[in-house]
Amino acid sequence: MKVYLDFDRDKLAVEIPEKHLLKVVEMKDTPFLTNPIHLLNEKLNTSNFSKKLRSRSLKSDSVCIVVSDKTRPVPNKIILPPILEFLQNSGIKRENITILIANGMHPPLKEKEIQDLLGKDIAGKYEVINHNAYDDNSNIFLGETSNKTPIYINSTYYRASFKILTGFIEPHFMTGFSGGRKSICPGISSFKTIKVHHSPKFLESPFSAPGILEGNPCHKESLEIAKKAGVDIIVNVTLDSQKRITGIFVGDLEEAHLEGVKFCEGHITNYLNELADIVITSGGGYPLDCNFYQTVKGLVGALNIVKEGGTIIIVSGCQEGIGSDAFKKLLMEMESPEQFIEKISHPDYFVVDQWEVEELVKVWKKVKVKMFSTGLNEEEMKICHMEGIKNIEKAIKETILEYGESTKIVVIPQGPYVIPKLNERIKIC
Repeated sequence: MKVYLDFDRDKLAVEIPEKHLLKVVEMKDTPFLTNPIHLLNEKLNTSNFSKKLRSRSLKSDSVCIVVSDKTRPVPNKIILPPILEFLQNSGIKRENITILIANGMHPPLKEKEIQDLLGKDIAGKYEVINHNAYDDNSNIFLGETSNKTPIYINSTYYRASFKILTGFIEPHFMTGFSGGRKSICPGISSFKTIKVHHSPKFLESPFSAPGILEGNPCHKESLEIAKKAGVDIIVNVTLDSQKRITGIFVGDLEEAHLEGVKFCEGHITNYLNELADIVITSGGGYPLDCNFYQTVKGLVGALNIVKEGGTIIIVSGCQEGIGSDAFKKLLMEMESPEQFIEKISHPDYFVVDQWEVEELVKVWKKVKVKMFSTGLNEEEMKICHMEGIKNIEKAIKETILEYGESTKIVVIPQGPYVIPKLNERIKIC
């Protein structure tokens, strides 16, 4: 059977032996919105936020709109124009609107990247700034969470009269789902906040995983931080496999996000009756599979449906290489998974991107990994501790031989954009 895996800006056709195929786990067919702008306008104009704007003079009021960085396929060119028009029709002056890019600890976007992200028209007419997690002067201290996490938030955002979050709801390997509160933490938080939020204190919880909100300490911490920072309204979307808008969720930080999560769960959750020996998955295609750092999400997303000692075969473009210098250095210096976890668990230890290696350790402890990529060379594959493969179909055949005639294979063409789950009625012996 031929399947098509999301790979870079295209699809990768792969032949799977049908006798071994347990299931192809894909997004369910969900109608996309034929007129998302009309629906967004309707939701904005009937929101509590609209009532708040109408209740006061807005001549000197400022607005900060938070947008995701280039690693998220948020359809900004569709959703931003109605938001900006709505604000200006309400009385907000254009010069009082700031668009803040939620880079978290990712590198700042360059001018061309900002134009690609927002469109030339918006990038040219409005003030657009990159969040800088390392600049103490641009972040403000708001106290601590109930878990003693220091809260440092972008000061431009915090001081704005009105605060708007935009985003995309998808599975996330730490906070359960993206969107909502995640635009604040890690999106526009200082590294002083992120280093605690992304530490073993929260990430080692079994509930810090894709598709889980209840009991997820990363989600809970992000939500508490976002509430402290203040949010007037969120505009989040869900997308289909072709990145078309399937749902728009506008309103309260928590309520609108949960509404979007429930909708998202309905078309991305796929159940299996048994675990697989081999899972074939992807990094999610461009822009998510731009580097190995982001590819980790595809590996973690497949982890709960593969047997202990099984194999994950992942395809990922990685046209931008491994990731940051800090991430690469961590991979090069790692002696063993156990040594790494022991090192980062020390309260005085912190290195940028350690959390991504921590997630990788979860993968390495359970399964073997083989990887096909056109963006990484042999030396880079070794640095990533990956078994690089040149021919994916040959690798599948060789891996089947390792597990024998009863080998079961699951394929996840859209990688981390789908949540595969084991049916709760099935008992694992």
